[in-house]
Amino acid sequence: MGQDTCCTPATTTAIASLGTAEAVAGRIKTPIRIMQMNCPTEERLIRDKLAGISSVKELDFNLMQRVLTVVYVPDGLPPVLDAIRSLGYTPEVHEANGKLARAEEVRKPWWPLALAGLAAVLAEVAGWVGLHPAVPAVLALLAVVGSGLTTYKKGWVALRNQNFNINALMSIAVTGALILGQWPEAAMVMVLFAVAELIEARSLDRARCISLSGNWARRSERCSCCNTSAMSNYAG
Repeated sequence: MGQDTCCTPATTTAIASLGTAEAVAGRIKTPIRIMQMNCPTEERLIRDKLAGISSVKELDFNLMQRVLTVVYVPDGLPPVLDAIRSLGYTPEVHEANGKLARAEEVRKPWWPLALAGLAAVLAEVAGWVGLHPAVPAVLALLAVVGSGLTTYKKGWVALRNQNFNINALMSIAVTGALILGQWPEAAMVMVLFAVAELIEARSLDRARCISLSGNWARRSERCSCCNTSAMSNYAG
């Protein structure tokens, strides 16, 4: 009772239906859903990766729906999909048989980040009260591992593709702080970055849900008006 429909499990990550490929002036236009594509950071990484593929003629990104629309020459889709997979992303497209190769988004549990945050705070406290240096070091490492593995993975992929995005820079900064023995600072920076990433992703999910809910509401209104009009005409 009173629960926001956008927060129900069925619509937590509301996504519009994915279109099929179509021919456009001798080329093929295909929408590709990439569930890991949440922000301009991923867009830039994908754009740079696909820029070197000669068969790709045009790219259009829709971050709200996590859809990349690619215009390419015939038979040019496989290298595009391979390039996207090489970044650690899973492309979702309609196959030749009409079936949808779906990549479901996996929700991460909240408790690792919560424990990482607690460990980061305890590392700060341990440093302030002057405990043995090993105590804040261990707590900081636990915090970085609990909150930063995804960032390190994304950062490594970015560096491997010569892309110094925020994930790469954050990975370098935190690693440098750990090497210099700035344990609490490294832990807190990584945890706060992970929290910011989570807030951004949830905000996009919320905006996507509201957008789709509005479209459904307008559709329902149109159907209601049409039905009312038809009933009036029939009664007349």
